[in-house]
Amino acid sequence: MSIFSFVKPYRIPIAAALSLMLVELAVELVQPLLMAKIIDDGIVARDLDTVIKLGGIMLGISFLAFASGITNSFIAAHAGQSFGYDLREKLFAKVQAFSFTNFSSFPSSSLITRITNDVTQLQNTFFMSLRIALRAPLLVIGGIIMAMLVNVKLSLAFVIIIPPLLIFLIWIMTKAAGLFKSVQKRLDEVNGVMRENLVGMRLIKHLPEEATKVQDLKIRTIISRIKRCML
Repeated sequence: MSIFSFVKPYRIPIAAALSLMLVELAVELVQPLLMAKIIDDGIVARDLDTVIKLGGIMLGISFLAFASGITNSFIAAHAGQSFGYDLREKLFAKVQAFSFTNFSSFPSSSLITRITNDVTQLQNTFFMSLRIALRAPLLVIGGIIMAMLVNVKLSLAFVIIIPPLLIFLIWIMTKAAGLFKSVQKRLDEVNGVMRENLVGMRLIKHLPEEATKVQDLKIRTIISRIKRCML
C-alpha cells in the first residue's frame, strides 16, 4: 500500500488549502505593485483620492490574505492530523498481525520509532507541504515575474543569485538526509533503553526493598536469639 493512498481521502481539503494559499500568495505579490502605484500616481502627483482609493484596496486585500492564511492553516492542520491518525492506526493494526518471525526481524524499539516519530514526521511533512513547501517556490517564481514586470534589467540579478542558492539548498538537503538517518538510529537506541527501563521498573524498584527486607530479617533474628537467651 502506497503512502499516497492515505492522502486520497483528503483531496478536497488539500484543494481548498492550496487555493487559499494561492490567494495569500497573490496578495503578497500584488502589494508591492499597489504600493508603487500609490507613490507614483498618488503621493508624487499629490492626488489624495488615488492614495485613499488604492490604500483602501490594499487594506482590503490584506484582510483577505490574513483570513486566507488562517483558514489555510486550520484546514492543513486538520488534514495533517487526520492523515497521521489514519497512518498510525494502520501501522498499529499491521504490527498486531506480525508473527514471531517478524518480531525477530523488527526490534520493538524500531517499531515504536516507526509508529510514533516516523508518523509524526510524515504528518508534519503533509502539513508543511500545504502551508510552506509549495508556497516558497511559487513565491520565488512569482517574485521573479513581478520583478520583470517592474524592471527587466534589475530582474536579471535573479539570474546570478538563484543558481548559487539552488546549489546551497541541494547541499543542505543532502547533509540533512544523512543526519536524519543518524538521528533515527539513535532514536531507536533511546526507545530501546526506555523500553528496558519500563519493563524492568518493578525489578529495579524491588532491589532497594530487598536490602531493607534482608536487614529487617537480620534484626528480627537477633531479637529472637536475645529472647531465647533471656528465657
